[in-house]
Amino acid sequence: MANGYKYNEEEILQLLPLSRTEKNYTEDMETMSVIAGGQGHSEERTSALKPAGAKKTGPTSTSPGNRDQTADLVRIYLKDMGSYLLLSREEEIALAKRIEQGEKAINKALARTPFILDELVSLEMQIRKSPELVNKHFSLGEEELTPESIEQKKAAILDAMKRIKTLNTRLAKMLEECQSVLCGLVERSAMTAETRVVMVPGNHDRATTLAMQLVLAAHFRNTKGVSVDTSALHRKYIEWGGCLIGLTHGDTARKRLPNLMQVERKEAWGRSVCREWHHGHFHREAQTVTEGGVTIREHLSLSPPDSWHAIEGYVGAPRGMDSYLYSQTRGIRGMWRATVLDG
Repeated sequence: MANGYKYNEEEILQLLPLSRTEKNYTEDMETMSVIAGGQGHSEERTSALKPAGAKKTGPTSTSPGNRDQTADLVRIYLKDMGSYLLLSREEEIALAKRIEQGEKAINKALARTPFILDELVSLEMQIRKSPELVNKHFSLGEEELTPESIEQKKAAILDAMKRIKTLNTRLAKMLEECQSVLCGLVERSAMTAETRVVMVPGNHDRATTLAMQLVLAAHFRNTKGVSVDTSALHRKYIEWGGCLIGLTHGDTARKRLPNLMQVERKEAWGRSVCREWHHGHFHREAQTVTEGGVTIREHLSLSPPDSWHAIEGYVGAPRGMDSYLYSQTRGIRGMWRATVLDG
């Protein structure tokens, strides 16, 4: 059937443990023929379908009960198969892309777990002791491998593992430094005003952002005048008098932010006179636009370009952080920028 041949009932019966006298599902055979879409078959093809030593006539030794059960199952299968259309070329491509994206998402999620990082560190030690394990755990390509090429690939794999181990160590240091900086900022703010901490996750730090929220919430749990939003939402809102301020990273739903504010905060939208969104994500010069009565402010990035941004050409933008002052009745009153000087 995969090669465009059209199989009839007689041929199918030769391959099934059924009596050749059972002719009660010709309709299913016709359905199967339509799905195959072929124009006929040759005698050679028919004979190739028959198992070796099969007799041309006479019933099989299968019991009547089993024959009836198998016939029913085959009939159900054929009818169900005939109710589905084959995928078009475009649909096959779209499905393949979805599968590929899903596999990448799974691999990325697994690669960020402590268990996988620990396994990589352990595997590095094993490979250094027994280099032949490289062939067991890694695909080295289809080209002919020589001792020299295997040694080169082993060196590249070990170098990548070393960098991963370094990054894992840097993560612990980064979290420690982040906790120190954030706690210091909140403490200084709380000395002069009631402080509400609201953080939104980025596309590279969703887990660490949630962790920092919990750390801050625990650290300031008994501090009067300090509250920490620990929700894991991608979009968060602050209502300050007549100001409705939305916060998001900006990697998703960027073009729908004005409409989303109206839908997600209906009552606050009606009460507000100043409506603004703040987002980052793009690692470029900050921009401000107004859409549908909502001001959308894009923020600078504090971090330097990583390898991906450098390759894609997202370089040269100033680095810094903006601060805004709002009046409960008159909206935004001022803005300050602290820049990061390279070199």
